[in-house]
Amino acid sequence: MKSINFPVLGQAISLGIAVIAILATGSAQPASAFTSADADTAVNSYLSAFSTPNGGGTFLKGNQSGGDPGFWQEIEEIEGTEDANDRKGGALNTQVSALLNGFSSAHGTNWSGNIYNDDIAWAVIAYTRGYQQTGNTTFRTIAKTNFDLMWSRAWNSSQGALYWTTDNNSYNSCIECPAGIAAYLLSQALGDSSYQTKAQNLLTWEKAHLYNASTGAVWDSINTSGSIGYWSSTYNQGTFVGLANYLGDTASAKLAATYTMNSIGDQTTTGYKIMPQYGTGGNNNSGLNSIGLRWIAKFMKDRSLQSTYLGWLQANANAAWNVRRTSDNLSWCQWLQQTPSGVLYSWDCISSVVALQVVPPGNTPQRPYFMIVNQNSGKCLDLSGGNTANGAVTNQWTYDYNGPNERWAFIPTEGGNHFQITSWVTGKAVSVSGDSTVNEAQLVDWDYNYDSSQQWDLVDAGNGWYNIKNVRSGLYMDVSGASAADGAKIQQYANTNSAAQRWRLQPWGTYSIRAASGRYVCVQGAGSTNNSPIIQYDWQNNPWFKWSFTSEGDGFYGLFSLNAPTRVISVAGTSYAAGANTQLYDYNVNNAGDQKVRIVPKTNGAFKFYFKHDDMSWDIPSGNTANNVNLQQYPNTTNAWQEFNLERN
Repeated sequence: MKSINFPVLGQAISLGIAVIAILATGSAQPASAFTSADADTAVNSYLSAFSTPNGGGTFLKGNQSGGDPGFWQEIEEIEGTEDANDRKGGALNTQVSALLNGFSSAHGTNWSGNIYNDDIAWAVIAYTRGYQQTGNTTFRTIAKTNFDLMWSRAWNSSQGALYWTTDNNSYNSCIECPAGIAAYLLSQALGDSSYQTKAQNLLTWEKAHLYNASTGAVWDSINTSGSIGYWSSTYNQGTFVGLANYLGDTASAKLAATYTMNSIGDQTTTGYKIMPQYGTGGNNNSGLNSIGLRWIAKFMKDRSLQSTYLGWLQANANAAWNVRRTSDNLSWCQWLQQTPSGVLYSWDCISSVVALQVVPPGNTPQRPYFMIVNQNSGKCLDLSGGNTANGAVTNQWTYDYNGPNERWAFIPTEGGNHFQITSWVTGKAVSVSGDSTVNEAQLVDWDYNYDSSQQWDLVDAGNGWYNIKNVRSGLYMDVSGASAADGAKIQQYANTNSAAQRWRLQPWGTYSIRAASGRYVCVQGAGSTNNSPIIQYDWQNNPWFKWSFTSEGDGFYGLFSLNAPTRVISVAGTSYAAGANTQLYDYNVNNAGDQKVRIVPKTNGAFKFYFKHDDMSWDIPSGNTANNVNLQQYPNTTNAWQEFNLERN
């Protein structure tokens, strides 16, 4: 990777590459979730378009007309086929072998003539993966030989890091993290723990010099004079996550993955950011997202963090597939724009291929949004005038279910212990103006920058109401003067134990509800009659899997089935017993509370639900993962099977 060095210390610097807007000539595909068959189509179409025989192997062309993609670009494109081979359990071993043999034919098996140490690290990763997949020990030998020669020329023992190039002028994330991954893979392939020690040394250095432990940002580079390039890219974030994951540093990996998800890219109506639209035309950075996706998706799977990252990853993979062109099923790297006609570059198209190989297929779970309703006035937290500028003020306004300015997401912060409250309109965070810690400071909308004045805790105020407490100041979200008027200022203020500081969270939209098992809360047998059991089952895009939340007094809600709009989730027989099953039943406004639930957001992104009449929690008994298991009530525990994810339909 030809990393970019930034000479100005302490200055936030953008990439500075113009995004090329190309008008699409074909019609856009209807938005849909990709399937496993689509993933097959994506890799097969890519190989058909860009591969050609070369010296007993296969060579990947720079574009559909020919040419050379470049050393590091081609080896990363080969990793895309290795990703597909992993997904298909070795079905592409022949293609992987041919591609690696073709690379050896084109570039030789001694890469010392390449001045970029990171290029060699990328190739070592691909060849070691090739050995792991095919069992061909020649690939392992080539990987070890070249890693060792790269290490011997690049390692600076006094600094404890690798130089980026043979000029020995800088240390870059694009060498430290990929080389760490390469070393770890070699330690496994060779049974030699000394390589794992090298990997650990590189992670330790990276965390000390090019990693922001407060935010999870991975910076680009530091030169020998100590000047840091403060650019964070998806590929540096991804390889840091990959290395930290391999070495068991889950906390650092999660922080970096969460930063990537929440801070890099463009907001869409799914509630998730689409990864950056890096350059086209074979630009050096065109394929960076493939690397970020590969390693973050692996981390998610290894650590069972689907509830945190799956929606975002699927939003990106679905975006990639839905902008493809139908003539040849190629999709480029600009996932917010239709793939154009004409000659495409292999490097421009690889990220879309990788996205479909490493991300599990399925519907993109859309992030839940809430209206934040004040107890005193009955009015909502509102982004005044839908202003998209930093510093736009918040106020209260008449409850308007159709008003986008009143929709907010509660997103766990990078440390997993607080919330950002972000606007549907802007994706920006509710913040205290000027980071103030004094009473009456205005709450505003601002780009999230990991400051504690942009972070909030939900404090249970009883009956489904919350105080919303700022982490920096310790002061509460408050309607100025306890006003009931439209346009009243939203501020922070010391706790007054007043209704002007209490808020309920009204879910906006309809939802599917996913249990920790990965199955969904639904009505058994597509039922719509009284006494129909509520169970968990594999997702189906049907109304008996979908629910609406209707306010039923205080901060309690009835969960009405879209398959039976007058019936709600109820406790069978109005039971107060632990382990009582739930069922569908006609809503009765005078019920004891067995038809009303309060919602508790968790800082891991999940939610808990408690029945009003006995304050017992929704529960999947013993975490059973089978279909047709009843949803029950049970006293509160910390078990994952009492936590659920809301996925907006």
